[in-house]
Amino acid sequence: LRLSGEVWCWGESEAGQTGQNVTLRATPPAPVVESDGRPLLASKVTCVQNFACAISDDSTSVHCWGEGIYRSLGDGTDDSSAPPVAVISDDPDFGTSPFVDVSGVYRTMCALDAAGRLFCWGDNSSVNPTAGREAIPGGTMTYEPRALRVVLPSSAVAIAIPNTPSGN
Repeated sequence: LRLSGEVWCWGESEAGQTGQNVTLRATPPAPVVESDGRPLLASKVTCVQNFACAISDDSTSVHCWGEGIYRSLGDGTDDSSAPPVAVISDDPDFGTSPFVDVSGVYRTMCALDAAGRLFCWGDNSSVNPTAGREAIPGGTMTYEPRALRVVLPSSAVAIAIPNTPSGN
């Protein structure tokens, strides 16, 4: 993330992970480009396995790009996308308060808004299957295609998702 707010990526881009409309084993550093050709401007960005997400520079939306096979892009599909796509939700509170944090692990992503509400999407099957725990509490699908509100006991101020197979 540059001081200008431009998001730059490089490396493997076989599923659009670099946000550039190329499918190469390796790409040089370049700006992530929206579908209209403009550089993506963001206030925060996070990258996980084969996809990335960013909070828009005005904090009103979250966009993701890369591999979508586990519905990890949050756009309601399982399509991969090099240009960033907007995360959507059926929750009426989604997007009503500025987003302040975004974090993910493996094939799951979550965003936190200024009201302390947490929304997650993607793989809901692999955090700790032996303990019967799910990646997205309250999720009803193996792969959540849209942002689902995770009910917390109190408002959150930041999020961090541990990078462990057990989710501990």
